[in-house]
Amino acid sequence: MSLKLAVKTLAAAAVTVAIFAPVSANAQAVTVSVVQQAPGSAVLDDGERLTANKYRQSPNGLYRLVQGGDGNLVLLDMSTKKALWSSQTHGNAGAYTVMQHDGNLVVKSAAGKALWSTKTFGNAGARLVVQNDGNAVIYSSSDQALWASVPGNFTLRADETLESNKYRQSANKLYRLVQGGDGNLVLLDTSTKKALWSSQTHGNAGAYTVMQHDGNLVVKSAAGKALWSTKTFGNAGARLVVQNDGNAVIYSSSDQALWSTKTAS
Repeated sequence: MSLKLAVKTLAAAAVTVAIFAPVSANAQAVTVSVVQQAPGSAVLDDGERLTANKYRQSPNGLYRLVQGGDGNLVLLDMSTKKALWSSQTHGNAGAYTVMQHDGNLVVKSAAGKALWSTKTFGNAGARLVVQNDGNAVIYSSSDQALWASVPGNFTLRADETLESNKYRQSANKLYRLVQGGDGNLVLLDTSTKKALWSSQTHGNAGAYTVMQHDGNLVVKSAAGKALWSTKTFGNAGARLVVQNDGNAVIYSSSDQALWSTKTAS
């Protein structure tokens, strides 16, 4: 998929940040005036870094990803001066952000200790793009979206969880993987409202779904008992992607398909 197409489709997939990416009050307090003089483009390339008060900005000038002097990496709406997302690494003066050669975006302390990362290692040559839709996205060298500052749109990454009525949605908004309040994990066609696939774990109110760090997608009861899984353990760093073709797929850190709902249209 080309970067141009990826940007267009991701623009259509923007979701309410308040639901999926709450920002701390400390992040909201970041001001824009201190970074007006810093140079920047829309892309943070392989090996590049942002030091205090440096940034990358969307081509339309409306959004800016800033490395704050307090250590917090913040995505700002330039029209409202409000933070849309942050790494919540404030309190670390001198911290910097680096787009590592392995594809992982990492906020590091002044001493070089990792404070936060996108967990996208294993993708040499990846880059971060600040888009016109207000989303900051990491793309692989083959233009596959690996991470986004608005994570509710298509990917469930390692250690992320879907609780009751939370979901991941394809970039074209036609398909949605929902953790039902009854415990059932369901892939829906949003145009017809019909279920294309489910984990068949209904009758378990309070259940949730977790993309475990070992690569296994598991539906667990409210008490933490495994009710269903993809049996894809042994693949650390794997992620689930809800695709535009109606298929939900688990990919390894090297982009190998490990499991799918087999619902591609």
